[in-house]
This record gives sequence, C-alpha cells and structure tokens, in this order.
Amino acid sequence: MKERSGEYMYKLAVSDCSSRFSVKDQALRILSQHPLFESVSGTALEELVSLSTTSCLERGEVLFVRKDPADSVYVVIEGQVALEIISDEGRQVRLDTLHSGDVFGEFAVLDEGGRTADARALCEVRLLRIGKSNFLEMIVCESRFALAIIKDLVNKIRQTDDKMEDMMFRPLRQRLAMLLLELAYESGRGQQAVTITQAEIAERLSATREKVNTHLQTLRRSGAIGLHRGKIEFLDCALLGHADLSKLRP
Repeated sequence: MKERSGEYMYKLAVSDCSSRFSVKDQALRILSQHPLFESVSGTALEELVSLSTTSCLERGEVLFVRKDPADSVYVVIEGQVALEIISDEGRQVRLDTLHSGDVFGEFAVLDEGGRTADARALCEVRLLRIGKSNFLEMIVCESRFALAIIKDLVNKIRQTDDKMEDMMFRPLRQRLAMLLLELAYESGRGQQAVTITQAEIAERLSATREKVNTHLQTLRRSGAIGLHRGKIEFLDCALLGHADLSKLRP
C-alpha cells in the first residue's frame, strides 16, 4: 500500500474542515429561519452555533436511549430521527419522526431528568449539538426565546397526546391513511410517491407488518395508492383523506 503524501493528508484535512464549516453554515441558516429562534439576534445565533458541535449518525445508529442523562439539545440538519419507547414486553412505539429543522432533547435538559425516549437515525443524519449550559444561558438571557421554548414544549405535549389518542381509538386503517397523507405532504408539496418499506410503516404505526400489508392492499384495490417494491405511489389523496375508510372492503 502506498504511503499517503503530506500534500494528500493536508488536502484531506482541509476538505474535512470545510465540510464541518458548511454543516455549521447550514445549521445557522436553519436556526435563523426557525420560529423558536426568531427573537434571537444574528450575532447571538452565530455565537451559539460556533459554541456547538456537529455530528453524523449512520442509519440505525442510536443517539441516546431512554433514561440516559441529558447534556445537550439537538437540531436535525439533514435526515430523519425516530423518537421511540420500548415497553417491558419489547413492543416498540414510535412517538415521533423528526426531520430537518426539528429541535429535540430539550425536555430532559430543562427538568434535569433522564431522556424520555430513544433516539435512532432512520437514515444518514447530520445533527447540531447544543451544549446544556449554552442552551440554558440563552433561555436566561433571552426572555422571548424562553417564552418560545415554553410554547413549543406545550405544543409537543399536545401533539403527543393526540398521537396516543389516535393509537388508542382510531382503527389501524385510518391511522395508516393519515400517515400516508403526512408522507405525501411533509415536504410542503404533494409528492407522487414515497420510498418506504412496509416494515418501516408498521414500525411507525406500532403495528404488525402483516396487518399493515392487509390494509395497504385494501387501499391499493380502492385506487388510492399503488404499491411497488419499497415504494408507495399516491393515486388519489382525496380518497386517503376520506373520513369513513371503514367502508372499504378488506
């Protein structure tokens, strides 16, 4: 094997350094457009990002697990992160799926308790890690930011309550249709198809793959969706959004 030259190693170091800078630049853009940070001055945001670090996760890698001590708040720069809990019986329940721009981990930082869920990368993920002391200092110094954090936490609690209520009272087929609509429009515009497996859908709905497959086939026969290997095509979103999906024959 050839020994790598000093020039090669220098170029590699420069490339790695510029990559880190570009991720932080991206993080700064995301924070400057985020409702939580809209009251924070540009100078304060730049300082916060400069004091923070970036990290990458591979698909399936776990960032933290429930009850871990919390020393930081995270911002998703790229990719998707699942927040999950696992029951004593081993049942996995997806609480939320986080995307670019989402902030998470603040609950445990604020109450100084352990993490309330597991965080796992669903694909390659880039994160901004804001240290606990820097996050708390901004709350103390920026009253409007503190109020925004409180409102955001309340909204997250309401959303979690709604999801738990859906799991308890809505039939699986309706929850499946709601998830498909969310996937179709989560980018802000209707998509014609989404790349996702039935196993991933079952995981997000805390259901079995067999039951999910049964309902997907029902929706396919109704003309609402098309099924392909690892992909779902949206043919009739109006039908997916129809309130009385129970009338569709399995």
